[in-house]
Amino acid sequence: MGEKCNNIRFQDMLHAYELHMLSGNDLEAFEQHLLECEYCAREVERLKEVSDLLEHDSQVALNLEQIASRGRETSSATIDAESPYGQKRYRFIAAAVLAAAIIIFLVLKPWDIKIVPEKSAYAENRLTIMFFENVPDPSDTSKLGEIATNLLINDLSGSGFLQVLSSQRLYDIMRLLAFDGASRFDKNITTLVAEKAKAKWILNGAILKSEPNIVIASQLSDVSSGAVIASQKITGRPGEDIFALIDTLAQAIEKDLSLPSELSLPTKVRISQMGGQSREAWRYYLQGVDNYNKLYLHDAVGDFKKALEYDSTLAMVYYYLALINDPAHIKKAEEYSSKVGIKEKYYIDILSANISNDTKVADRLLRELVGKFPEEKMAYFWLSRIEQRRDHILQSADFLNKTIALDSLYKMAYVNLIYSYISLDSFSAALHAADRYAAIAPDEVNPLDCRGDIYSAFGKNEEAIKEFRAVLKIKPDFNEYKTLKKLTILRLCSGDYSALDSSNKVIDSFDAKQKYWLLPYLKMYQGKLYQAINYFDSAAALNDSVVVYRLNKARIYEDLDKPQRSLEDLEWVLKLINEEYPNEQLAYRNLFIYYLAKADLFDSALSQAEQLGQWCEAREYSDRYYWGALGSIELARENYARAAGYFDKASSPDRDLTIYYLAGLAYLFDNQYAKSAALLERVTRECPLIYSSGTWPVKANYYLGRAYEAMGKKSEAAYRFQYFTDLWKDADPQIECLLDARARLLKLK
Repeated sequence: MGEKCNNIRFQDMLHAYELHMLSGNDLEAFEQHLLECEYCAREVERLKEVSDLLEHDSQVALNLEQIASRGRETSSATIDAESPYGQKRYRFIAAAVLAAAIIIFLVLKPWDIKIVPEKSAYAENRLTIMFFENVPDPSDTSKLGEIATNLLINDLSGSGFLQVLSSQRLYDIMRLLAFDGASRFDKNITTLVAEKAKAKWILNGAILKSEPNIVIASQLSDVSSGAVIASQKITGRPGEDIFALIDTLAQAIEKDLSLPSELSLPTKVRISQMGGQSREAWRYYLQGVDNYNKLYLHDAVGDFKKALEYDSTLAMVYYYLALINDPAHIKKAEEYSSKVGIKEKYYIDILSANISNDTKVADRLLRELVGKFPEEKMAYFWLSRIEQRRDHILQSADFLNKTIALDSLYKMAYVNLIYSYISLDSFSAALHAADRYAAIAPDEVNPLDCRGDIYSAFGKNEEAIKEFRAVLKIKPDFNEYKTLKKLTILRLCSGDYSALDSSNKVIDSFDAKQKYWLLPYLKMYQGKLYQAINYFDSAAALNDSVVVYRLNKARIYEDLDKPQRSLEDLEWVLKLINEEYPNEQLAYRNLFIYYLAKADLFDSALSQAEQLGQWCEAREYSDRYYWGALGSIELARENYARAAGYFDKASSPDRDLTIYYLAGLAYLFDNQYAKSAALLERVTRECPLIYSSGTWPVKANYYLGRAYEAMGKKSEAAYRFQYFTDLWKDADPQIECLLDARARLLKLK
């Protein structure tokens, strides 16, 4: 059978086999056919390379999974109308369509190297300035070499005729080369950097002398030919600092490159005119940036505050402080922004817009920034965050992949990409991103923790528990014991009741704050609601996480049918958030509106919903918050059909567990049992990892049981009711849903 296979059934199976979509009898039959059919055997080998590529690219995996998901939905909707033969035939047609869709994807969005027009190896007018060597201080403990490099980059970046590689991009390239084994002081490092940066010119420099006067030397070379264009030696006067010398050097370089005399914007400001003339301030500033890039945020804040002791006018110091821990600092950054370069001014304005939740302005500024500076990885990273706000999760993931293309060692991009793929319900893409993250951080535990979150989000609790245990074996206090807390709650919600005893033993070794952090959760997940409230009150007196405690108390009062108490706790939470973050309008707003409606304050709830909708529309946020608010109001009114209609409009690829849970209830009471079950399943999987979710991950099992019972899935219903009643076997008496679950379980048995 060397010619084309004439068996239509096996032809249809071919692509499904390559994409690992065959199982059971179909898989066995096709593999037997391969032993007999030379044509199909050759096709399998030919397609194997493409198949491997699909398996190992996260973006392709995501598209594959989404198309397959749509295929499953269509298949399940059609299955009742098909004959048994038609059903089987449909599966193979769907597989062929899926394979065709993947080929279309590869044609329309191939790897850049195959589709992007070939650019010149060296970009026109692009200059890379290497880190200056500090000859008197080879380890550059004073950071004078690094200061000179950054000042010169800032000075020359103001030119409209010269593309200067940013200090961040230079740092990223050097870091990547170091990861690949190259030393910063290799003789060939200049060539390696030039290849990565695609620069036309490269400048090497050195601090030859620092006392009593500074002497700077530089050499400007053409990268393609290696020819030296010019050399400079700038000798300062005794007492003259680095800033004036850098201005002199910058002007000499501009002359050497024969750039137009009117160098750039009419408003170009030289380094010596920018203020910030303290070498010590710059030393601490650069040290802070270095610590920020390493995610040593506490150390970075200390460095930035130290820099301000020497110079209180450094705008970018205030920028980083606003970015890390105190948004109020953005006002000072704006006040002194006239003393920074064009790019830095963009970042200050963008952060200001983000702090004000003005998505429209932030988006416009970011797109302007990447238009002028296309290698700014942080611009793409922030664009991903904006698209996430709009619920454009696929576009968000695309920007994150662009970020990684510029800096394949940028860890936060991988972290955000992982959770984007989780939101898109793509297990394989999320796991692939986690593997890439682990490859660049083999000695760190956060990749393991992220992998645990992936497994948990997809209901693979055993694998999640294994990953979390691996984290704790290396670092028991990781992330302020949050991994230990996740592990304990996950074990408890998985029916492993020994977690209670083992966690109590661990808790005894904590300090008082850590002990009270976890104990309330254990009581809450046991259904001991009054004890949980008391423990949350005790924890609030000892710990800083008061907001989380009050949120959980609000949810417990909901369980106890005390809506006014729920509302009081949540109002307190929102007031505190508003005091610290006056521009924040989304945090727990849907839950607040729901509790207003539960307390029969429908006019107030509707008014809040309208304000929320207007706020989101003005800032280009997703409208799911508005529709979710209206759905929660109608749910409280017991208008289940209208609630379900609103929740249909609130559907989103991003994880919003408040909407998942409330929509699950609305669909259940509106007799849309399959839709209810799908959402409540996600709540049972994901809520244990959200510390403010109250008893919802437990109670979701009760409502899920009811959905399965109404669908006629008795065994699934019995499992959920049994799970729920076992978990709350020692719960407070007379909890209505618990009594009902026990009664329903008896009937099913």
